Amino acid sequence: MAKDRLIRRRESFEDVVALEREFWRALMQELNELRKEIDAIDDLILNKLNERMILVEQIGKLKQTSGTPIYRPERERAIINRLTSLSKDKAFK
Repeated sequence: MAKDRLIRRRESFEDVVALEREFWRALMQELNELRKEIDAIDDLILNKLNERMILVEQIGKLKQTSGTPIYRPERERAIINRLTSLSKDKAFK
């Protein structure tokens, strides 16, 4: 009788361990999938930033040839305000 209880406890413990392993395996799989999505978004952001820098360089060259000031704080403020108002995340507002 005591031996049967010990066997049941051991089987129960093994079941718990198996469930915990499955939980962590599923958790890690989901984390990896989410990280892949973030990596893909990061790649898109980097590509867009590179495109933006090409345009910024073109604007800088035009301003140099025309004698226009390169830095305009009001333009910077307008960009920040526009992007802040478009943001869906309240942390950026």
